[in-house]
Amino acid sequence: MKNINIDGLRYRVYPDTFRKAEKIVKSNAIDIISVEGLDDNLIMICAEVQGSYDQPYDTRIIYDGDTGYLERNGCNCEAFQKYYGPCKHCIALALHIHQKQIAHELDVSNLKYKTNSQLMHLMKQQTLKNAQTYFEGGVDGIIELEPFFHISELKEWSVEFKIGTKDKKYVLKDLGLLDRLVSNLEHYSYGKKLAFIHSRTAFTKTGLLLYDFIHAYLCENEGFNRLYNSRYYNDSPTIRKIPLSSNSLIQLLEILKDEKIHVNDDLADITDGLPVLYSKVDKAGLNWILTLPKLVCIRNYDRAYIYHNKIFYRLPDDYPRDALDLFELTHTGKYEYTISEEDLPAFCSSFLSALEATTICEKASSLDSFRPVPCIIQFYFDHVADEAIDIICCEPYAVYGDLKCNLFSLLENKDILNRDVIKEGQALHTLHQYFPECGNDFAFIAWEDEESIYKLISTGLDQLRQLGEVYLSSSMRSLIITRPPKVNVNVSLNVGLLDMKLTTNLPPDELEQLLNSYHQHKKYYRLKNGNFIQLEDSSLSALAELSEGLELDTKQLADGHLQLPKYHSLYINQVLKDNEAEIETVRNYDFRQIIRNMQNIENSDYESPKDLKTELRPYQKFGYQWLRTLADLGFGGILADDMGLGKTVQIIAFLLAKVCEAEAENKIIKALILCPASLVYNWESEIQRFAPFLSVCTIVGTTEQRKELIGKQGQYDITLTSYDLLKRDLESYKNYQYDYEIIDEAQNIKNYTTQAAKAVKSIQADIRFALTGTPIENSLSELWSIFDYLMPGLLGSYQKFRKKFENPIIANTDNEISKRLQKMVKPFILRRLKRDVLKELPDKIEKVILSKMENEQERLYNANAQKVLASLAAKSDDEFKTSRIQILAELTKLRQLCCDPSLIYDDYQGGSAKLEACMELVNSAIDANNKILIFSQFTSMLDIIKGRLDELKIDAYMLTGSTTKEKRRELVDRFNKDQTPVFLISLKAGGTGLNLTAASIVIHYDPWWNLAAQNQATDRTHRIGQEQIVTVYKLLAKDTIEEKIEKLQEKKAQLSDQIISEGGITQEIMSKSDFMDFLSVVEK
Repeated sequence: MKNINIDGLRYRVYPDTFRKAEKIVKSNAIDIISVEGLDDNLIMICAEVQGSYDQPYDTRIIYDGDTGYLERNGCNCEAFQKYYGPCKHCIALALHIHQKQIAHELDVSNLKYKTNSQLMHLMKQQTLKNAQTYFEGGVDGIIELEPFFHISELKEWSVEFKIGTKDKKYVLKDLGLLDRLVSNLEHYSYGKKLAFIHSRTAFTKTGLLLYDFIHAYLCENEGFNRLYNSRYYNDSPTIRKIPLSSNSLIQLLEILKDEKIHVNDDLADITDGLPVLYSKVDKAGLNWILTLPKLVCIRNYDRAYIYHNKIFYRLPDDYPRDALDLFELTHTGKYEYTISEEDLPAFCSSFLSALEATTICEKASSLDSFRPVPCIIQFYFDHVADEAIDIICCEPYAVYGDLKCNLFSLLENKDILNRDVIKEGQALHTLHQYFPECGNDFAFIAWEDEESIYKLISTGLDQLRQLGEVYLSSSMRSLIITRPPKVNVNVSLNVGLLDMKLTTNLPPDELEQLLNSYHQHKKYYRLKNGNFIQLEDSSLSALAELSEGLELDTKQLADGHLQLPKYHSLYINQVLKDNEAEIETVRNYDFRQIIRNMQNIENSDYESPKDLKTELRPYQKFGYQWLRTLADLGFGGILADDMGLGKTVQIIAFLLAKVCEAEAENKIIKALILCPASLVYNWESEIQRFAPFLSVCTIVGTTEQRKELIGKQGQYDITLTSYDLLKRDLESYKNYQYDYEIIDEAQNIKNYTTQAAKAVKSIQADIRFALTGTPIENSLSELWSIFDYLMPGLLGSYQKFRKKFENPIIANTDNEISKRLQKMVKPFILRRLKRDVLKELPDKIEKVILSKMENEQERLYNANAQKVLASLAAKSDDEFKTSRIQILAELTKLRQLCCDPSLIYDDYQGGSAKLEACMELVNSAIDANNKILIFSQFTSMLDIIKGRLDELKIDAYMLTGSTTKEKRRELVDRFNKDQTPVFLISLKAGGTGLNLTAASIVIHYDPWWNLAAQNQATDRTHRIGQEQIVTVYKLLAKDTIEEKIEKLQEKKAQLSDQIISEGGITQEIMSKSDFMDFLSVVEK
């Protein structure tokens, strides 16, 4: 509860008033009478304040306990009654209260407050509703309001009402009383037969609409509002009758449509339709008399009624407005109007047609002679050129029989009342749309104003012909607009280059200027003879597309002969195909063969290599054929399949086929594969698994070891290394030429300025491929960088690419730019998502990711493994059998070292190969919009992973054995519904009882002895309700106990039967020598 805010109060009164209030406080002239809590934390304090000459005043203030601000105040002193704002006595009381609050002499925190006034009002309403329901059950929806309309001799309308049921109604003598009764839900009796609680539900549908009309009128009447808000209703004047404007009357008529209503002493109908009206135009001596029908016209901005013969006619929207203008003259009660004979033509021109259309008009036969002669609009065009001027001009005329008037003299002409002002005005308005300049009696366009002339010839003349007659001089008739010239394109493949020839019937310099006009988005090109060529929807769009896409200037195109890199074939073919109607194209055999090969990959003759140790799925076979097609055509490409779809095996199949093909021809194929360090051994393992025929030189180790391996790589089919090591050894690769360079996780070169990107692009290779699940993660510059590696020049320099593609696409200003880029790169990107190949996939894909420990981690693991081996060697067989717990502890320690040595050594500062591999997988999965489950047996390892995720600003949930059941349920629900991408789970805590189908990626950070337990964890996401393909990654440290565990798991469904049972080694497992072999480092 806040104290009174004095600072806010200081600025609400004059400084002199505030000073006087401070004096009153100092004189101790304030006696607090009461402190009372009102509703909504409002506090009212009443006091007696001694004023001048010891005169006491009753003073009160009300302030908001939530904000401290003074809300209301009052005093019976003369100044308060006379001036606006609080008086000095109110300010003094506020200052006095503030001082007491500061001194803790007044505590308002425990006051008893009244029920909120709005809530109290609702409670009262609800009580009255219930009373109405149970004690006036028959009243709901039967109370009617019946209007009684009055129209005076001056055609002024008003309305009053009766209230009641069908059986009995009472005159409403006070509309204000009715409004208050309904607003307050009060019970009221109008007489013996009508007493009810005035709820809105008591009224009929029409009655409620009429009440709302009354309420709106009262609210709009400012004087009534002031009285309505008075505390004493008896002092308020009664309002029985409401005067009606046209708008208010129409509002009521819309409510009462199709009903009979009271008008004065008659009953009137409301109906849609047209009244039968009679009018007369007759000669009376020297003058003419117009007699209008006896009616009342009622209209507002969008609706009109005619009251005639006790019927309100609701007029259609297209009722002539000119007629309504005439009918409104009858508001005065006068129906006959004099027209002088000299003004009769003007009357006939402006109103006679409308009068004839809406009434049965009796006319004198001689009236027809006063009808205006039909107006004919004429436009005369000429090209005027001499030493002084060079313009296209137009003289517009309105012709009335023998009278010919220039349109520009319309407002100056004394015969304006006898002219068709509307038709002339429309003609002049249209003319101004095409002619920017006007003289005294003509409009003109300067000969240099090409845009205005083109607009006039292309659309203006036709539009003016719809308004009148158009006459052209011979010089104007010679101005024409023609279609662009036909373009012929001949495309051929010549010694690895594309040869493109263009021919037209225009000279090169004219074609160049024409193309420049198109690039400037002009709709036309003006030839030297003054004629125009229309540029829209023409063959020029194809030439401009080629110019933009291939970075050619207009002069190069206009010259008609181009030589381009072969990789532009597919883009050029697509542009020409899209414009076949406008361009005649000839393609030679070699060019057509490239297109055919790319369009018929699925029917190609490329068979899967016989020595491949797996059967490719249909989509994988297509990917293999796509790679081979691109390579044989000399192109590179991006294999951008979703995670888990087997990009690696497709590349291995491709390389195996190429090596076998080369050997059959006594040739040698050399390939370089680059990938993140965490995936090097995984690639090595996959090649050995699927294509043992291929020899692999894995370049790792110390600088000296790597240098030696690089020197020997010529003996191998494939050279395999990491991005990081390539950067370090780049100098050693400069003298090597490769047939194929393949980069995995190509997003590693997305930033073209990095050393990794520069190193990859500096390798000499004939064909290049890139593998990535996310070809574009954040910006188009990443796509450019990958294509700059694949086929430098395809997308130009980055500066040009950014200007031509990236900036316009990001700004979303030109959809055509995006389509152009798609045409250029689409043939070289193959991307399939899991949902695209769902029928070809198993419901669960399992992959092993091997990570090679290095440096400090490897030394620590080897030292501990040797220590365990030495300990076992020193034990007898009996001692071995009784040392189960100790041996298990040592095994666990080795497994923790595989995960991260910091689990064992607090001061460990080195890296963890598996942790880096895990982060690579997480980043790739998130980029592909996948959710991930990460399982580990070690909760401390989960803490480490969580720390790395936090560093990368990746949100994650974590569930361990210490997580309560309630929290488990909450985390699972949140993960399945929100956008958090990672869930860290300890294997034992999350192995059962969880449903996490939102995830499609499972990472087992460390292998478990019991394969069934591991599978149970996988089944948290791979279960009923899962609509995605689940990919399971097992992270293993290469050449360690983990790799041995995985191999034993392949032999036995449950490893616990063989090694671990109930937490220890079983007595039947194996001999000591077998166990020592199990712990030994796998030979390389």
